[in-house]
Amino acid sequence: MTRSVRDREFDRLRSAWRVGPASVLQLAREYTARYPRGFAGWVVLSETYSLLARYDEAEECCHAGLRADPQFQRLRHRHRHAWPRQRERLRRVKY
Repeated sequence: MTRSVRDREFDRLRSAWRVGPASVLQLAREYTARYPRGFAGWVVLSETYSLLARYDEAEECCHAGLRADPQFQRLRHRHRHAWPRQRERLRRVKY
């Protein structure tokens, strides 16, 4: 069975995820631009921003994912309590 271009691109995105969030960021942006109704792309982009402590952008991705697919609500609910705690921790860090 032949895999679709979209499936191959998502496989590439998952491979980059194993390397780390910085390596997946650009691919995830491109994937969501190409497939804005694709739930999985928004999940990856949201998680990537969260790991990079870019919580506002992660939350924006959650909203975009929710508009694309109502099932995205589960992920948004899971993380909406974590982001404020992470933001507070970052504020207390002395650089």
